[in-house]
Amino acid sequence: EEWKIPTMKDWQTLKKNCLWVYTNHYGKRNSKGFLVYKVKREEDKGKEIYPSKYDEIEGYTEKDPHIFLPSTGDRVSGSLDLRDDTMGYYWSSEKDSLYENTGRSFNFNDRGIFPNACSTRYLGRCVRPIRNSPEEKSLFLEKRVDELTKRNSTLEDELEKKEQEILSLRKENSAMQKVIQELKKEFEQIKISIPTQRCTGTTNGHEWVQLWEGGPKFATCNIGASKPWGYGDYYRWGETYDQRSGKGKGILPSDSDIATISWGKEWRMPTMSEFQALLENCGEGEWVEYYKGSGIKGRLFRGVGDGFTEQELFFPVAGYCSNGGFGNVGSSGYYWSSVPRGSNSAWVLYSCSDDAYMFSCSRYYGQSVRAVCAKN
Repeated sequence: EEWKIPTMKDWQTLKKNCLWVYTNHYGKRNSKGFLVYKVKREEDKGKEIYPSKYDEIEGYTEKDPHIFLPSTGDRVSGSLDLRDDTMGYYWSSEKDSLYENTGRSFNFNDRGIFPNACSTRYLGRCVRPIRNSPEEKSLFLEKRVDELTKRNSTLEDELEKKEQEILSLRKENSAMQKVIQELKKEFEQIKISIPTQRCTGTTNGHEWVQLWEGGPKFATCNIGASKPWGYGDYYRWGETYDQRSGKGKGILPSDSDIATISWGKEWRMPTMSEFQALLENCGEGEWVEYYKGSGIKGRLFRGVGDGFTEQELFFPVAGYCSNGGFGNVGSSGYYWSSVPRGSNSAWVLYSCSDDAYMFSCSRYYGQSVRAVCAKN
């Protein structure tokens, strides 16, 4: 607010009330331009003196109060126009009243002053600012305060609208959070109740567990055992004769198996594909040294997928029985599938501390049986 670009009236007032002396050697650089003196005599007001008439500036020196307006030329497309190095061009704050792209300026050279010139606004020219008068400063500040007051009022209105929007969004968010909490509670109830009903159960007094959606319902114990870590009985493939106790009925008919004979028609031996699905869905399982404090080693398979992660299936490594003796008890597990291989072998799920996989084994070894519930 202290400074402004002069109006044409300001330039004309300066021209009218001062002595104007053109020089070719102002200051240490010998600059060309006008010395504009504060007059000492009334008759000197508005007088113009040029280099050829220096004898007319009696009583004035560069030490007297003055300003200097150098002959600056102007710039066109970035280049300085030096065709006349005595020209000076100074913008006013006013546009030309007739042409939009022209502005009014105060121009001069070493031959004359042109106090009301018009030029294209795209020329680069100098600006000599002047200080505002107290009245002008007051008007400027008043205008600025008015602008800021209006802007502040607009911002306050916008802020109030934003606050209302935020309040509305907070209410909406609060309502949404309540809905989310209710849905979470409902989901937890469904998650707890429905999956539990479908992934565990009891059939003919024997418990079963499902480890993934649509997976087989494996018995939790071996045939002949009452606990998940019990070894149970040892059977040759296709026989009901327990190799450990010597009890049984001999060779099975082709349309039945030891699980069906022992636990009823809702139970059967697992297929090779069901064992392979166990390995594919649950991996090789986890080797356990002391399952639930029993001191029994084996492979533990855990459920996968929503509603099944709390379920587990333990296969103790019961070894095998052959010719009345036992082998690999506590280090390897052998579980018959219902699928034969050739005339003398059948497929077995094998497990040890390092691995779990399917392989074929002679039918004449007594090995464990883990039944599958056939009831849907």
